[in-house]
Amino acid sequence: MPFVLFFNRALEGLNRVPGCLLSVSQQPTRASAESWQLRYIGRRQRSESGVVSMDTQISETLWRNLPGELQGMIATQVVEEEHGEDKTVAGYATVSKAWQVIVERITMRELRFSKDELITFEQLFLDVRRRRYIRYIGLEFLFIDSVESVDNSVWTASICDRNLARLHRELNRQTTNAEDNAAWNTKRINYEVTNMIYWFISLTSRWERSEVSHDGICLELIAETKSYCQELACRFVEYDGDVLDNSYLNTIDEDYRAFLYRSASRDFDRQAEWDHTWQVDLDALGLPCNTFESLTADFISGISLNYDNVRYISPYVVNKLAKQLSSIEYIDWQYKARFCSTEKHDKLIDDHIAAVAQLPATIRSLCLRQVGLGQFWGAQGNQQTYESHKRGDLAAALAALAARQLEKLTVTCVIDALDFFKMAGPNTMWPMLKHLALTTSCLDDKEPTSFESPRAHQIQRVIHKAGEAALRMPQLDFFSLTNGNPDGGVDVFFSFQVHEYEPHEFEPSFAMVKVFADQRNEHATNDVLTRLSLKKWHEVAASRSLDLTMKVGFGGDTEQHWHWSLMGGMAGVDRLQYPVVRQRG
Repeated sequence: MPFVLFFNRALEGLNRVPGCLLSVSQQPTRASAESWQLRYIGRRQRSESGVVSMDTQISETLWRNLPGELQGMIATQVVEEEHGEDKTVAGYATVSKAWQVIVERITMRELRFSKDELITFEQLFLDVRRRRYIRYIGLEFLFIDSVESVDNSVWTASICDRNLARLHRELNRQTTNAEDNAAWNTKRINYEVTNMIYWFISLTSRWERSEVSHDGICLELIAETKSYCQELACRFVEYDGDVLDNSYLNTIDEDYRAFLYRSASRDFDRQAEWDHTWQVDLDALGLPCNTFESLTADFISGISLNYDNVRYISPYVVNKLAKQLSSIEYIDWQYKARFCSTEKHDKLIDDHIAAVAQLPATIRSLCLRQVGLGQFWGAQGNQQTYESHKRGDLAAALAALAARQLEKLTVTCVIDALDFFKMAGPNTMWPMLKHLALTTSCLDDKEPTSFESPRAHQIQRVIHKAGEAALRMPQLDFFSLTNGNPDGGVDVFFSFQVHEYEPHEFEPSFAMVKVFADQRNEHATNDVLTRLSLKKWHEVAASRSLDLTMKVGFGGDTEQHWHWSLMGGMAGVDRLQYPVVRQRG
């Protein structure tokens, strides 16, 4: 057994023994490096006086005599454990050059920079050695009016009345610029975001591909605008319902929903203005010999748009950015689109269709996640359902893209799985597609109207259609079908997965179908599970010379697998620990 592997296992076993721990000094400094000690704290024995004593100390000489690879393993374990617990580990970098490299490698995996920190970013990575540590870069565009904080924990009845009156005044303002100019200065925000993107691409275009990780780097755009009015409305919604009477709650809820509708509608208008000024601003920023179109950052392997974004980032801007990244392989695109009119929702779908048709040929994975089941709030706060043939047009565009170049595709809510299979046609082939995750309204917990087929029949139909399509996906390893409305309860989850043979396992390769249903839904348990036809899926398994097995689960397993299938859609999941990297505290 190799010595490193032996030590690693020995270390794991040692730490499982009660009272045993391998550790290092918790406050290392360069001054203390000369007296650095590796301590082994064995089982603690109480003396006759009851005092706990330490059995063994390994001297600095022994530490220095340890193989360098072994020292690196110990140092890495110490730094990773504390960094994972959000502890400051900068002090370890002062111990020695070797420890500095370890600290940088771990702490520079995930970095976020705002527009005020770009100079720091440039200076930090003048050292070429550090560039290979990066796996994720987040560019933050935060425009938040924080002049006045809102603390609803100390509200009294009079404060509630005063704030509610102010909320009404803010909501009833007629012009966009009248509301919190610091947060909604559209021209300034658009220019600063464009400027930051241009600056980042201009700087990193000078990096050599060999200087960064061979897996590339994920670039995330984190854009957020928030006004005091939004903050105040949020605080009302979060306020304790036992304190406010029902009339207050109804007024607050309706006002807040109406405000969000108006706010999002204005956001679409602001984004449309950004689309028009994007090229103008880029031309103003660039030099004749250094235009944006002449720049490229060929080490950026993917773009991620966080679903927490308040500001809407249009398909036009995403597509323009993607074209400057010559090695881009995946896009993880999450957005909120619930608070807008039918016309603006149509415009959003049209923009997506145009963007999908123009994506670079290097794209191999696309994750398009719409938050919400294609629903939106009307101007008066009433909920409406978005139904349009344009959803089918987008489904056709996505099916064509998958047939042309994709290996992974995850789409939630913005289209229905039935539209995807219907619009693709009976003869479409997906030669490279390995991973497909879709949602459908057929799995909702509400029985269809009398004019539609029974719900169980609809579920059978969509699973059958999926099986027919899977026969034209020769490399398919994973398929999932989930309810597109998690707010209504996750009722049925269907998946097909190929389990490949591993040398250390005794079982041959096989395929498995999993069906998870909510026990509270008798339609799912009685009409679907007991009569589920898997004929097409047996054919899919047989075409790969695999046996097909089935697993059925109930209750909590459903929601767990729903989230798992969506998170698995991120193409960079093999490169990042999570699809969207968290911001460290």
